[in-house]
Amino acid sequence: MIVQFRRLLHERKAAIAIIFAVSLVPMAMLVGLSIDFSFYTQARAQITLAADAAATHAIRAATETYTAEINENPPLSAATAIADADMAGEAAGAAWFSAQLGKLPTASVSGSNNPAVTVQSNTNLSPTNPAGFTASVAYTGTYPPFFDPLFASSSTWKITGTAGALSTYSYVEILMMLDNSGSMDIGATPSDITKMEDLSVCLPSTMNMTDINSMGAYDESNPSLNVNMNNVLHYNSGGNPNNISGKCATNYTSPKSPCGFACHTDPNNNDLYGLARKNGIELRIDVVISAAENVISSMQANEQAPDQFSVGVYQFNTDISPLFPDGQASGTGVNPEASTNLSAALSAVDAIDYSKNPSMITPILPNVASSCCETDFPQSVNDLLSGYYSNGTRFGSPITAAGSGNTQATPQKDIFIVTDGMEDSGSSGTTTNRENGEMTSTVAENATYPSNLAVCKNFKNLGFTVYVLYIDYNSLPNNYYMTADVAQTPYFDEDYPLVNASGITTQEDAEPTSVTNGGNPPNADAMSPDETALQSCASSPSDFYVANNAAAISTAMNAMLKSALSTTIRITR
Repeated sequence: MIVQFRRLLHERKAAIAIIFAVSLVPMAMLVGLSIDFSFYTQARAQITLAADAAATHAIRAATETYTAEINENPPLSAATAIADADMAGEAAGAAWFSAQLGKLPTASVSGSNNPAVTVQSNTNLSPTNPAGFTASVAYTGTYPPFFDPLFASSSTWKITGTAGALSTYSYVEILMMLDNSGSMDIGATPSDITKMEDLSVCLPSTMNMTDINSMGAYDESNPSLNVNMNNVLHYNSGGNPNNISGKCATNYTSPKSPCGFACHTDPNNNDLYGLARKNGIELRIDVVISAAENVISSMQANEQAPDQFSVGVYQFNTDISPLFPDGQASGTGVNPEASTNLSAALSAVDAIDYSKNPSMITPILPNVASSCCETDFPQSVNDLLSGYYSNGTRFGSPITAAGSGNTQATPQKDIFIVTDGMEDSGSSGTTTNRENGEMTSTVAENATYPSNLAVCKNFKNLGFTVYVLYIDYNSLPNNYYMTADVAQTPYFDEDYPLVNASGITTQEDAEPTSVTNGGNPPNADAMSPDETALQSCASSPSDFYVANNAAAISTAMNAMLKSALSTTIRITR
């Protein structure tokens, strides 16, 4: 027996199987713990991301609440606005945390005041600095492991942490390029256009007739006008709304083409522009000027530090026309591209607001000439960039590159381009037979027609964010302008149905037609080449806006401003 036992002790066969059996339990423990740890790490990452998002959202909500309340009329006190902002931020942060987290499959965050969101205003918070907020999000979560309890360890693993965010502000420069060419002198609404048409058939004999359309007020191929001739002023229609053979009253000229534009051809307003002003007709340029005033006022209200924002306002038609800053007025002779004096900027724009200066005899419009209605966007942009007019005269310094926004000397830069897309100068186009070349021939980067200068890229290359507001045209009350027999520029509605574009080249740019769609009828939501070109001009599709009435134009420009002035929020965890 003893001999057999000694032999068993020295036996080495099947040793691996025995060792494996002995080690199987710790190996299973390690595998189980690895699986648990993997799920735990995944859950912790999801909760951490939710906390980061909640912190930034809390600051954003607090800033918006504070800014809104401090700018109420009358404004709330700073102390009340701060308290409300802190509460709004905390509530928004907690709600955002829950929404971002959703229902975790393997972990949970529950209990009262979990997460604990705290928002506090910085000590430098004031009505001129609403960006001073910090936020913290503390959380405690639990993960129930699958395998750990089998080994008599903990039944849950805790997930704890804190996320923090700090709001800072950026220095921002905004340049505005506002189209004030003749095509922007159209009535602001369909009603205003109709009023202009009713006024422009019979014109005073004393009116300066330069460039006023002298063709008969009908189209021989389609004599039925969508103008109610009974409403035409100083015209004898004989009670027939379709009578286009009536006579104008004494001291008024024979019938002209109904015109929805307030063409400005006389320095004393003895023209269609003066007619519009005398009869209280709002023009599209008026709406744009009002929206620009609102933008500058909002910049004043939302400044977060002294001289944080700067602005430059430029009008353009055949060339750039600096409105603010004005180096000539200041005595320096050379314009800086922008100025932090927002009050002076608002005063400069107010000065050309006709509603605020109704006694202004000669409006500040550079298009008073026989060539009143031309536009040359590429020339205007290149002159703005260089600081020299097309005639070689210097008016300002070259536009400089955008900076980081961290200091007043290195502002981030944005440009707002507001235009109806009509490029009225054939000289800048690529096809000589297009007497009224459109934006497509000059600025498009991915347009139907070849690009000439692709001028929008010049701003992008300097680091600008380019915002574009395309002001499209209202539906026409008079189809006289939409026929192939008319040689001059019509005013367009890109959604106007069943248009024969074969005889009007410009119309092919302003409307999506089969000519610009490979011979195929365009879809109902098709974009015109003009709109496509202007969208390509913007830095991104989200920076491109379309509007055609006062409310929509104001809303679009405010949205552009909000995007440009977005508060910088930095994660501090």
